[in-house]
Amino acid sequence: MWFAAALLCFAAAALPDGFQRTVIEQLQPAKLAQPMDVGADGIVAATIAQREPIGGAMGYAPLTVDRLRRLMLVLGGVFLVVSAAVALWRAGLFRGGPCDFFPVALVVAWATHIVGYRWAVGAGFGFDDDPANAQISTGFLLNDVDNLNYLSWAVQSQYGRNLFSVLFTTEPSAEVFFNPYFWLLGKAARWTGTALPGVLNLAGFLGAIGTIFCVYAIAKTVGLGAVAARWAAVFAAYSSGLTGLTTFLHLQFGLPLLMGCDALFIDATTFSPFLCFPYQAFCFLLTSVIVLLLLQAERAQLEGRPIPWGKLLAAFCLEVFLVASHPYEGMMILGSFGSSFLLSLARRDERSRLALRFGICVLLLVASVPPALYYAWVMRHPVYEEFAVATLSDWRPWWSWLIGYACILPTALYGCVDVYRSRRLRGALWLADWTTVVGFLLIVVNVAATTRFCAGLYIPFCVMAGHGWSLLLERIAAAASPLRRTAGRAAACVVGVLFFFTSFGLLVYGYQPYYYDGQLQNVASALRERSPERFPSLLCDVRSARTLAAIGPVRAFAGHWSQTPGYLAKRDAMTRAGVNPPDYPGAPTERPTRAAFDELTAESRSEYLLVSDDLAGAEFAANSSKFADVGTFGRWRLFVRRP
Repeated sequence: MWFAAALLCFAAAALPDGFQRTVIEQLQPAKLAQPMDVGADGIVAATIAQREPIGGAMGYAPLTVDRLRRLMLVLGGVFLVVSAAVALWRAGLFRGGPCDFFPVALVVAWATHIVGYRWAVGAGFGFDDDPANAQISTGFLLNDVDNLNYLSWAVQSQYGRNLFSVLFTTEPSAEVFFNPYFWLLGKAARWTGTALPGVLNLAGFLGAIGTIFCVYAIAKTVGLGAVAARWAAVFAAYSSGLTGLTTFLHLQFGLPLLMGCDALFIDATTFSPFLCFPYQAFCFLLTSVIVLLLLQAERAQLEGRPIPWGKLLAAFCLEVFLVASHPYEGMMILGSFGSSFLLSLARRDERSRLALRFGICVLLLVASVPPALYYAWVMRHPVYEEFAVATLSDWRPWWSWLIGYACILPTALYGCVDVYRSRRLRGALWLADWTTVVGFLLIVVNVAATTRFCAGLYIPFCVMAGHGWSLLLERIAAAASPLRRTAGRAAACVVGVLFFFTSFGLLVYGYQPYYYDGQLQNVASALRERSPERFPSLLCDVRSARTLAAIGPVRAFAGHWSQTPGYLAKRDAMTRAGVNPPDYPGAPTERPTRAAFDELTAESRSEYLLVSDDLAGAEFAANSSKFADVGTFGRWRLFVRRP
């Protein structure tokens, strides 16, 4: 079957262009090629704040013949890998071995798919930094704003800093921030001479692979069985919510567009971060490893074996690293396990485990609190404080969580009910409590800063949903009536497709690679040569500012919606001054003026000015006594402020 599917995909890729265009017309309504007007509930929170298209976040990429053909080749390659793995398994190669076959086959197929997809859309992994190329790919498929922000921390480590400052503003930003993850990425790029975006993307790719393995191992550790573990791994690799379905109904039938958290807040699932948020993908790996280690310790006690103190020590060290790198997942591990411990006080059959569970709570508390307090101290500094307020005030309505978790949450809750009823599955109580409590807080209570409650939540969701789905399939197979079995299997097929509908839609229409002008590499080199011991301040358009802060590094006058104080006003001022192109919704409509340019340059106090020669700011700077011409880099002109 898998081999036949591969042949069909390869045959579809070989069809003539005319037939491909006919297929595209059927798959893609005309309005799908245009950016979607999503109003107040935009697809990405950052997009709403800055009201600019970022890497496909404001709409969908129109299908082309070349893109469709490449996607068919990728899909055929995945089916071919799966068919080969199945053939080898049937031949007995994997039977009786030390490694389970299914997670290996799934990860190989997933890796083949992701590498092939990046080739199909031209994204790559970001290892290219050759300035001779007209366009350089970062490997980012969505939300370049946040991903370039992550690079701006790592690039400071790459160029010798151990404490970091905010590079998206020329206002004073103290070098007080230390992040071990970005510090290691920067040093790895420096020691190996590798392009930093490639290092970040590779770490995220490996983190995604490891997370899928760990989800499978977690389900096996708590005794859910092979079928449940397989489904849990599949859900972690590919599942999303129902935003794709609501979008399809909106485009085809004009129904209201309801955006779920699987699109409004990319961190809410695992599939999207695996592709487009490498930072979060690696943190998911750390989260799943910590959860696995703690569950293995609990399992050992349940089975009467010695407590593995080495695993608890490893979990402690990883928790410190995780909270210091990305505090949300680590604090959710602490909060969820603490909640489960409090609930276990009311369970008579859990009293034998109270001592160990209390010890784990203390261990997590000691590991989490110091780095969390450090983060709280950093966020009290100027610039950092505004970023913290914007992050913690992020909120989604309760219905967006229902849509985003429409399939996975009910299935997970069904699995939780079985865990609560079964003494055999006592090892899964933490995951069941985590799913139930946080699901209640997100949807029923819907407290402020709810997005932070979902940090790492999809991992227990997938495990519990894998168990619940396997139970549903067992009940369907055990139905006495053939008619009921047939109807149940048909319903399971429909619901099973909905688990992955949004993921498929994003792959076909959503993700687009982010490129930057190769000449910006030459600009960055010129700035480093002129300022080898420090990061110079630069005034340029916001899109180039993000890139140069990440590859320069430079201190940009304005480049990030939450890390540039007064970002919206500064962006509009640059547009009026002819430094920033008016290519965003709500841009000033008046022509750039020399007075606005003089006012902006006086306010910014930036050492350098970079402006495209097709903007009025280039002429203003060339005729200004305040700036001297440094050089021309393609369409870019670089100026330095005169003493």
